[in-house]
Amino acid sequence: MENKYSIKQVSTLDKEVRKLSSLYSETRIKVGLSLAERLYKIEQNKLYLRLDGKAYPNFNRYIQSLGQNYKSIRELLGLYQTYVLVAGYSVKELSEIPYHVLTIWKPYCFSKENSRYKLIKSKREVNNVIKSAVNLSLEDNKQLRRENEVGEHKHEFYRITYDICEICKLKEFHGKIRI
Repeated sequence: MENKYSIKQVSTLDKEVRKLSSLYSETRIKVGLSLAERLYKIEQNKLYLRLDGKAYPNFNRYIQSLGQNYKSIRELLGLYQTYVLVAGYSVKELSEIPYHVLTIWKPYCFSKENSRYKLIKSKREVNNVIKSAVNLSLEDNKQLRRENEVGEHKHEFYRITYDICEICKLKEFHGKIRI
């Protein structure tokens, strides 16, 4: 394959992709949380019944009528209820934080009791966690959260062994050995 792009062109293209990716993430959060804000009002006040009680006997039916996935909407509502209503962030502040950072750290910072979210870390700790997590990859964020949850410790590793078929790549588990 012939490479018809110069390193300068590739570098320029990469910069454009990174800017667009950042803009996409920011817009996704901003639009998603603005949508969640309105859906929260509709759900809490059962306003979908006022639109058409037969067509929308419950909130789930209303969500379906929007052509949205119920699980995705619940996730957005969870982010809105935790970071905006409980922790007091603005949608504008959150739009600068990648979506995966908010979802990964939500269970670490908030808990749910009697159908209500509550902050289980101080606002300062939430700010520090979010600031340190913003520039990390998805996997690095997951690892950092695990480390924060269990605290300082000596790592204990296991070696897991498999046999893998060369033809179909079927994996057969053999065991777990403490190292």
